[in-house]
Amino acid sequence: MAKTKKKSKKLSHILEYILVKILYIKISLFPFSSLDGVALFLVFVLGPLLNAQKKRIQDNLAFAYPDLQGSERKQFIRNNLVHNFRVFLEVSQAKKFSNREFTLKHVYPDQESSIEIFLNRSRPLIVIEGHFGNWEIPVAFVSARGAFVKFAAKHMRNPYVDAFTSRLRENYGGELIYLEQSLQLMRALKGNGTIGLVADQDAGRNGVFVPFFGRQASTFAGPGSLAYSTNADVILVTSIYEGQGRYRFSSRIVYQGLAREEFPDIETATKAITQKWVAILEEEVRKNPEQYFWVHRRWKTRPPGEKS
Repeated sequence: MAKTKKKSKKLSHILEYILVKILYIKISLFPFSSLDGVALFLVFVLGPLLNAQKKRIQDNLAFAYPDLQGSERKQFIRNNLVHNFRVFLEVSQAKKFSNREFTLKHVYPDQESSIEIFLNRSRPLIVIEGHFGNWEIPVAFVSARGAFVKFAAKHMRNPYVDAFTSRLRENYGGELIYLEQSLQLMRALKGNGTIGLVADQDAGRNGVFVPFFGRQASTFAGPGSLAYSTNADVILVTSIYEGQGRYRFSSRIVYQGLAREEFPDIETATKAITQKWVAILEEEVRKNPEQYFWVHRRWKTRPPGEKS
């Protein structure tokens, strides 16, 4: 019985991988600047199949934007789905970002200081992102500008798709490290390196609870504890879609010259650092709310004593 189940699972993984490869080949044929239109078409065609995603976005908006109702809310949800599909399509074209000229054509900094912090620094650097804009693009952009980043990711359930996605991400430059290899992240910081973390998903019971859009959200403690342990600078970066395949890259300082003596212990430091970067992320999301990944169950885990 167990063998049959294992074979069935392997077969489904292989079929899923074949489907992903076919989609990848087809998506690669489209110009990068046309992917917004392709995403719009997909949302129109697949609309009836996206009810669960629409419901989740709607539930999250009830916390974040309770005054958004009726046709405005419907339009917001539609635009958010189009954005999410476009990001998926763009990631499928990651190979194009191995070309430096292509990257610099499609991504530009809001100001030179946004990239200078990567190039001219004397301390280790922790780069935090949320699932906002296109969170894959910053590694490609800073790599094209001469910086080196070790960026963390989670393994996917399908090992074949996971390996394929890893090969795609290698085109961004830098070095991909899986979260299970967290010691490598620590070593990189100890060696005055730069690491990148996308850290705004629900972190479960082991997370740090901090406000996000006025409601407590369980958030990964890793960036805060790493910053405290290594005296690293901390910045938050975003890559915002501007239309016609163009993205605006920006960075904001969370902590620079972080000193352990500012905090009585690691728990206090982790909480303070987490609260600060999440507050900055919220400020940025409020400027372009339709580009946040509202499909996440961001407030899934509730503090002790509060109902789900």
